[in-house]
Amino acid sequence: MSTDSLNSLDSVNSVNSTPSDHDTPAFQKAASADPAAQDTYVQINDAFSAPGKLREAPPIPLALAAAKDLALLLRGESRGASKGYKDPKVDPFIKHRLESMHIFLNQYKDPRSKTYGHWGASALQTAVGLARGRHCVRTVCKLARQYIHDREILPINPYGEWKDSLLIDEDLAADINLHLQEIGNHITSEKLVQYLSRPEVMAKHSITKKISVCTACRYLHALGYRFSEAKKGQYSDGQEWEDVVCERDTKYIPAIKRLERRMHRFDRDGKEEFGPHREGKRVIVWYHDESIFYAHDRKVKNWHHKDAAAKLRKKGDGHSLMVADFVSVDFGWSPLSLDRQRTARRFLKPGKNRDGYFTCQDILDQATEMIDIVGEVYPDFEHVFVYDNATTHKKGADGALSACLMPKKTPAIGKN
Repeated sequence: MSTDSLNSLDSVNSVNSTPSDHDTPAFQKAASADPAAQDTYVQINDAFSAPGKLREAPPIPLALAAAKDLALLLRGESRGASKGYKDPKVDPFIKHRLESMHIFLNQYKDPRSKTYGHWGASALQTAVGLARGRHCVRTVCKLARQYIHDREILPINPYGEWKDSLLIDEDLAADINLHLQEIGNHITSEKLVQYLSRPEVMAKHSITKKISVCTACRYLHALGYRFSEAKKGQYSDGQEWEDVVCERDTKYIPAIKRLERRMHRFDRDGKEEFGPHREGKRVIVWYHDESIFYAHDRKVKNWHHKDAAAKLRKKGDGHSLMVADFVSVDFGWSPLSLDRQRTARRFLKPGKNRDGYFTCQDILDQATEMIDIVGEVYPDFEHVFVYDNATTHKKGADGALSACLMPKKTPAIGKN
């Protein structure tokens, strides 16, 4: 390309041009304080996008100052005495455009450049170096002119702007969360689609079209919901009943507090805490409990190959096996007798046509066996047995008065 053809790209000879009054920092400072001047400043800024204005070459001093500011912006803040510079943390898309602007201004303001003082020719040479076309020429001219006029105007990364989720609206997210709380344990993606399709909801949040079920699933995931089995906590079987709380607070806790003086204590890491020796035998507390295992116990969810065939599953939980045993923090599970022939651990196959059920008499027999065994194996300790507050463990003695066996009405004479 000849020098004459390069010159034809510029509508103004910028070498001899002088800065406009509206391009000076003094005018920008005055514009921030004076509303009238501010309107003029905005009009001048918008004028750079008008047809033909992008080809007007700015003064060399303004381009030189803009190139220096771009170099500082791309370099980052100084680390001070430690030398080096901090990462400016600029988006890669924006950084590429800022570097293109910097190259363009350097070719325009550097006397060593073949396109020195030629605005359009410098933009074209920049596009050639970047392996881009004429659209790049127009874009880099527009960005450079805007930056020269106002250092706050930087390129914007447009990618992803058209894919913003509706959930960026905090009011809509709050309304969805409230609706899901009203549904309770019956949340589905279809119900969320129906909610966002309501005319009043669409009008309130300016929703223009309905969402799909897949989008509703993504919304639920973003709001913290997961399609999985519900987490299981402790069973609720009357621990907070009034009589249970009364017995726990008036009998169990005070008794444990008294026994703690002669019990071994352990910290959170399982290490024994040593303290002053208490008079009397050391107390060993044995806790009693039962567990039931089913034949068809299995993990509800697992990883399976996508092409794996479906497998038949047996209906129900299957036969069960109950295990009742004692455990202590000092010795673990209940011990065997010295002759290794007796144990307090009990196995039962519960069911009407099997071993029956674990009754109060079974509890008494197991406790008697446990007392005899620990007396043999650990005779130097005092043993305490703790049971949970269940009706099976609180059966009255045979022949004791019971309100359940009392007649509802007064019987006739001679029939009592």
